[in-house]
Order: sequence, then C-alpha cells, then structure tokens
Amino acid sequence: LDNSGGILISNKPAKELLELDINLIHNKKLEELLDLHVAGVKTNLKLDSLADGKYTLDNQTYLSPTNQKHILDITITKLPKSDLAITRYILNLTDKTKSVELDEMKLDFVSMAAHELRTPLTAIQGYLELMMFGDNSKDYNDNTKRYIDQARVSSKELSELITKLLNV
Repeated sequence: LDNSGGILISNKPAKELLELDINLIHNKKLEELLDLHVAGVKTNLKLDSLADGKYTLDNQTYLSPTNQKHILDITITKLPKSDLAITRYILNLTDKTKSVELDEMKLDFVSMAAHELRTPLTAIQGYLELMMFGDNSKDYNDNTKRYIDQARVSSKELSELITKLLNV
C-alpha cells in the first residue's frame, strides 16, 4: 500500500478473497475494496497515524461481493522510509473463517452431546434414588443396596464429568 491506502501490489489469494481481477485491485484504495467491521462497527484504517512497526486488527468481518462472510486477522507493517518520498505498508490478511466455523461447530456438538447424555442420565439417577430410598428399599439385601449405591455414585461422577466437558 502507498501512504494514502492505494494498493500497489497484490497476490492471487488477495484477488480470490476480494473476488476481483488483479487489474481491478491495483491503484484502488484499500477501503474501497475492503469494508471491515467488528461487531457491526466499521473499522477505519488510518495508515497515516500508524507508528513504525506492526499494527494488528483481529476478528474483522468482511462481506465479499458475493455476500460471503469472512473473518480476517489483519497485520499492517509500516516499512521504514527509504529514498522514496512515500511511505509504504505491507498488509497481511489471514482468513480464519473456516477455523472460526469449525470452532463453532465443535462447541455446538459438545453442547448437544452433553444435553443428549444428561437426559437419560437424569432418568437413571431418578430411578436409582427411588430404588435406594423408595418404599421397596427395605426389601433389598446388603449386596443389592451396595450395588445401587455404587451405581448412584458412578452416575453422579458421570454427571460431573459432563458438566466439566461443557465448561471446557
């Protein structure tokens, strides 16, 4: 990028992300092509206010011309001044859309699996409580009571394990 945000050079992945021909990318202003938002708020790339070094923008939302939503991490590096009169910047876009989607799918799966495990476990725990403390509990011998109690302890441990899984 030049000091006004004009694109000087780009690569094939940039063309694919922006869904434009390389010839339509060069000499355009970055903000004309890359409308960025975080939580619905437009991101303003003020290149002239950047200090030397790197500047990062995480979790930027970009909607492509074909309405593909992308989650981008952007690193802007201000190059040291040379004999040229203009300041130049290197812009590195990392498209982490698939990674974010995969994380969301994992979270949904764990949540759904934990719910599906809890439903029958709650029924098992309820019946074990009835067996242990219900009207018929006095009819059981000591071995049967010990087995029921061990099943209650194990079901409680499994319930705690499911809770920990959800917390993770």
